[in-house]
Amino acid sequence: MVSDGLGHKTSQFVPFKGVGRAEAKADYDRLRVERDDDRLRPLGLTPKLSDYFKGSYAKHLNAMGKRNSTVKKETGCLYKWCEKLGHLRLKKIRTHHITRVLTDLHEEEYSGRSISLYLIAFRLIH
Repeated sequence: MVSDGLGHKTSQFVPFKGVGRAEAKADYDRLRVERDDDRLRPLGLTPKLSDYFKGSYAKHLNAMGKRNSTVKKETGCLYKWCEKLGHLRLKKIRTHHITRVLTDLHEEEYSGRSISLYLIAFRLIH
């Protein structure tokens, strides 16, 4: 059983590296120790927000057929999101992260309309 960032536990299939029974048992014992120490190897990581935006979404945004002014505005909003949450993987971003960023924008005296546009831009990639 492995747990996600919220503590939900799920079962996942992990292939053993060992060929024979003794090697497989040793690998299984090593995995149990890693699980107990919360050091399980990642099986498939989702990209970080900044990597996803800069790597693939920015190219997709230009090909959507939107006006240049819209693309420029959304790109600016998404760079701000990457500045604030770019270190997080996409599946690890939670509601409290989003709320914190929107609250920070409000404290920086952004208008309600601008904050809404930031949220719309974030929903495009998440």
